[in-house]
Formats: sequence, structure tokens, C-alpha cells
Amino acid sequence: GEVLDNPFEVVLLDEGGNVVRPFNGTGAVVKVEAFLWEALSGHYVPATPVGGSVEAYAERGRAQLAFALNVEGRYLVRLSTGDCTGGASGFGCFRVDASLDVRVGPPAAVTATLPDACVAGNAVLPHPSVRVLDAGGNLVGQPQVVSARLLDTPPGMEFWASDATSSDGVAVFTDMSLSMSGTHTVVFSITDI
Repeated sequence: GEVLDNPFEVVLLDEGGNVVRPFNGTGAVVKVEAFLWEALSGHYVPATPVGGSVEAYAERGRAQLAFALNVEGRYLVRLSTGDCTGGASGFGCFRVDASLDVRVGPPAAVTATLPDACVAGNAVLPHPSVRVLDAGGNLVGQPQVVSARLLDTPPGMEFWASDATSSDGVAVFTDMSLSMSGTHTVVFSITDI
């Protein structure tokens, strides 16, 4: 979900390897199409970037494109200039393909699901669950230790919740309980966030 740190740089070259500098001053439009590699069936499925730019104008024969994808997987990035409606590279169409692996990023946020109410002194049911997400909103698959605490603890209040370790991006608090009735705010966190 984050824009690429190192953008794709496209350099327009002629047959002799010289940088092409368009003479009209506007440059050539460089289009990028991203396709998600579907490993099971061996087909490319169109993917839509969620940020950045997939189109740029070449200045002095160079263009940079930085975009964001929020689905983990292998992508084919097709860089093209000119009219490529007929398919392969040829007269008026120049393109090159590159592969890009997108991985889930480090933890950046947590979201929680809690019941609307619970009974004081008993385990909170259904058990609260926390989703550990990267910046793109993807579940972080690596196990993360999630802690729970009360935002404000009134005098005499006892709060129990063992740390929970996420599995496939979700941590479940099976022993959470509160000793007093009332409205309370539970804060969930992991060390890296």
C-alpha cells in the first residue's frame, strides 16, 4: 500500500543506444500496466494500483514512475511507449516487461473487534480479536505479540488479559475480563507500532 521507494526509471533509447530526446518538448507518454501473477493457473489478472502514478512524461528521454499495490503477489510490469494497441513491440510501439514481487509490509496498525457488552467478572464473550495490518491494510502473516490495557483504570478496577500472539494476522484474547461494570476503553498495541 506504500508508493515504491525506488521508482521505475524508463530510459528511451534509439537503436544505437542513445537517449531519445523528443523534439516537440512535451516528451513521450510512458504508460505502465501492472498485472498480478496468478501462480496456480499461470495467467495474468489485471491489477489496479492504489496510489502513485502509472503514467509519466519523459523529460530528456527519461521518465520515473512510482505506484503502490496493496495485494501481495508477483506482478508483471509492462512499460510501454507509443501506440501498442496491436500487441507486441514494433513500428510505433516499444515495450518491455519486468517482474515485481510485492510482499506484505511491517505492522503499521491494529484494528479490534469487541462485543457491545460483557458481564463484569466473567470472560469477555465473544472473545475480542485484533487484526494486525501493514500500511496497505493487508494482514501481517508473521506472528506478532499483541497487548491489551485499559485507557483509564478506575480505582478498584481489575483488568485481566494475557498477551495474545497473532496467527495469520489475527490475535484472539481468550482470557480478557473486567471486574467492574461501566463503559471502558480497551487499547490494543504491538511493540513495533
